[in-house]
Amino acid sequence: MEQPVSGLVPSVSFTSSKQKRAVGGNRSFWGLISRNLLTSVQAFFCLVLFLFFFPFSFFF
Repeated sequence: MEQPVSGLVPSVSFTSSKQKRAVGGNRSFWGLISRNLLTSVQAFFCLVLFLFFFPFSFFF
């Protein structure tokens, strides 16, 4: 990469993080909700698969 580009990228990411921290309301709230929703859906599917296959381990 060239020097200006590599120098530009961290400043852009830093300003975006500052903006997110300054906003702090809706966008970060929805990001937190979506992240927790994804992890809870994954945990729910793992639990359903576990509960579905657990009785079969007794029968077979």
